[in-house]
Amino acid sequence: MAPATAPTLAAGGTKRSFSGTPLIGNNRMSALYQPTLVSVHLGSKDKQGYQVPRGLICGMSDYFEKAFDPRFVEGQTGKIVLDDVKPWVFECFIGWLYTQKVFWDASATSSDGLPRLGPTIDRRPMEEGSAEHLTDVNLLDPIHWRWDQLIQIYVFADKYYTR
Repeated sequence: MAPATAPTLAAGGTKRSFSGTPLIGNNRMSALYQPTLVSVHLGSKDKQGYQVPRGLICGMSDYFEKAFDPRFVEGQTGKIVLDDVKPWVFECFIGWLYTQKVFWDASATSSDGLPRLGPTIDRRPMEEGSAEHLTDVNLLDPIHWRWDQLIQIYVFADKYYTR
C-alpha cells in the first residue's frame, strides 16, 4: 500500500498542497482567528462604511480578494469605495458572509438613529381577492421581497464574483 500524501487543491490553474491550515478561497482559515479588518465604504454622498474581516470577504469574493491584494492601493490602505451599492444590499452580503443565508435586519438603525431603507414586501395578493399571505410576513425572509430587490442582490453577487 502506498504512503498517504497530502491532498492537493486546484486554485487558479495551479495545484497547492493542502497541508497545514485549511483554505477559504486562497486564504488560510487562520486569517479568521485574529482578523484584519478592511473598510468598505458605500455611496457617493455620505460614504457609509462597514468593517469586515479581510479573510472572510476575500475568501468569499474573487473581486475583493484581488482588490485587497497588497499590490493595490486598496490592499495597502485596507479601504475600498463602492459607489453603486445600496447599504441594504451590502448588509445582505455581510449577513450571507457569516451565515450563508440571505436576510436583512430591518430592526437596526442607521448611524444617525433613523430607520434604514431596505427591502420591502410584495403586497400584491397571491390570488385574486386573497390577502392571507400578508399575515405573519417576515421581512427577514427574502421570499416576501419584491422581485426587483432580489435582482439587485443577484447583480451584486454576480458583479463582485461571490463564491
